[in-house]
Amino acid sequence: MWSEEQPADVGGWVPVPGDLYQARTLGRTQLRTRITTDPGQDDTPHLLLRAGKGATPVLYLRRHTSTMVATTTLAGPWRSRQFKAGLDTVYSARVAGTATYLAWDTYLSSSNPPPYREVRVTDNASGRFRTTAIGRSNGDYGPFIGVSKGRVFVSWETGTVGTTRGAQLAVRTGGHWATRALQPGSSGGQRIVAVVPRQGKATVLVQTGPSLIAVYE
Repeated sequence: MWSEEQPADVGGWVPVPGDLYQARTLGRTQLRTRITTDPGQDDTPHLLLRAGKGATPVLYLRRHTSTMVATTTLAGPWRSRQFKAGLDTVYSARVAGTATYLAWDTYLSSSNPPPYREVRVTDNASGRFRTTAIGRSNGDYGPFIGVSKGRVFVSWETGTVGTTRGAQLAVRTGGHWATRALQPGSSGGQRIVAVVPRQGKATVLVQTGPSLIAVYE
């Protein structure tokens, strides 16, 4: 699943709209196929397979100023509905058992102390989606989320331009969140690449300059 920009009008200043495409072997083989034709922008797709529902895929994407969720039976088209309104883009998504876990950051008023973005996490492990704010982000890369053996791991970047920047990791065990810095911050910044959960722990891949560092929780 990916997004492609569509041809722009000659001389136009309007941002080029994008649509989503897919290719698959699940159910049946399908080569590159366009699946959305919205006049606005469709991008940032997250494709998941939900346990307990056969091989039913679920898709989260950004459309205009909303996050949409879409499902398909594989034999028919994708059917979508609004999941949440707002300019915030779901940056990371995971499925664990029958529950879905999503992470994003949201813009706060500039009247707040910097950084101006708040990291939020939501999941429906309790039966319905519940959202929690767990920290502040610089909004560049992440947050990334992972789940293993009932524990939830979220990592993101903090700091602002011109200040010390570093990587943070928040871990939820039961209903309690604990947050710590992964590496000392650096003026060059640190980019979170991925959170890889396994056996109740997680490895966070952090890019610092030309180096890729694996940090173990």
